[in-house]
This record gives sequence, structure tokens and C-alpha cells, in this order.
Amino acid sequence: MNERNNTLRDYIELKDYNSINDFLIESSKSPNAKDLKYIDILLNVPDLEFRKNYILNLVFYLGELGKSTILDEKYVIFMKNIYFQSDRWVRNEILTTILKFMLKTKLNEDIFTIIRNAITDEYLEIKLNAIRIINQVDNIPEDIALRVLLNFGSNNSELISYSSRIIKKNVKSNQILINLLKKLYDINPNLEIGLIRNLLINLFESVLELEHFREDLSESELAERFKQKFLNEIKIMQKILLKIPNR
Repeated sequence: MNERNNTLRDYIELKDYNSINDFLIESSKSPNAKDLKYIDILLNVPDLEFRKNYILNLVFYLGELGKSTILDEKYVIFMKNIYFQSDRWVRNEILTTILKFMLKTKLNEDIFTIIRNAITDEYLEIKLNAIRIINQVDNIPEDIALRVLLNFGSNNSELISYSSRIIKKNVKSNQILINLLKKLYDINPNLEIGLIRNLLINLFESVLELEHFREDLSESELAERFKQKFLNEIKIMQKILLKIPNR
């Protein structure tokens, strides 16, 4: 044990990040909770620029440990802090790590802070990993539900599929959905028709469900211009479902 400690400290002193990466990769093949002391050594390196050279493998190692070990909150805080300073590769690895440890380590507000940012990331794989995490969570916060709704504007079928599952699981009535749409309109009054169309196609599976939503929507206080966009798309969709030519 002391020998590994000393070896790791030698690598740090020599600024030998290649050997540190090899150390992390090899250790991750047989992770053990006792190895968290090595994580602590590497986290406490004061040279932040040097630390960037092995941070990706350090996060990966935390994920492997987290599959079987409850991680202390300090490691979650560490990931939150570096998430907003890192490139897309590290950000994506952090989300992959959360997916690995979420069955053992409870998701807290620090993790939800990461997820909120990741849902609207410009990189698709980061969005997908964020949505995969949310898909395993019950009773998601409202602001995350709003961000999930924005994913219906995507042209990626996997992202839309996950988003549909999440909304169906967490939004239990038409009224709750309409209230979310009101808030979505306040955030962005220029939502594209594609988002509205994808939302209707994926959330309502029958003419009857769609008609009930149309009735509730018609009586709602949703902004008239936004409401009309929905009603126009519902009319088109009802005709398609009823196999009536769209005239």
C-alpha cells in the first residue's frame, strides 16, 4: 500500500501525467473502496493545469468505484466544480460516471445542477447521457421537466423517445402539461412547429387522448398565438389518425 502511495507521489512530483493515467487505468480494472485514498491524493494536487492532464481517467475511475461503493459527497462536489470548467469529453465522462454510480449514491442538488446544464448542451451525446439519467429518476424538478420538453425540438429519435418516457412518467395530467407549456412559452415564445408536432405525436397515442388534450387546451389561458399553433397541429394530426385526407 505504502509503495503504491509513494509511487503515485513520485509521479506527481515528476509531473509524469502519463504514468498517472496508466496508474488510473490499471487500477480501474479492479476497483476497491480502499483505493479512494489514491483519488484523494490526486484531487489534492494544487497545480490545476497539471491535474487537467489526468482528470478524464480520474473521473472514469470514480465511476468504476461508484458501481459498488457509495461515494462521499466531496467527490460529487468535485465533479460539479470541474464540470463547468471542462471540455466536452470530460463533461460527458462525468455524466457517464453518474450513470454508473446512481444506483449506489443518491442524486443530490449538485448532480441536478450538472444535469440542468447537460440537457441543453450543444453536444448530442452529453444530452443523451443527461436524459438517460433523468429517465431513471422519479418526480423530477419542474425546471428539469421544462428542459426535457425542449428536446422535442430535436431531430434525434433516441432523444425524443427518452424525453417522451420522462414526460409521460412525470406529467400525470393534461393540466400539468399545459401549465408547463405556459412556462415554456414565457421562456421562449418562438418555439418551432417541429417541437409542437413531435410533442403531440409522441405524447398522445390515440384520437381520444388527443381530443381530450384539445378540449383542455382550448379552455386554457395559454397565450393565444401559442395555443393556435397547437390547435392547428392537433387538427392535422386528428385527420391523419382518422385517415381523413388533409384538405
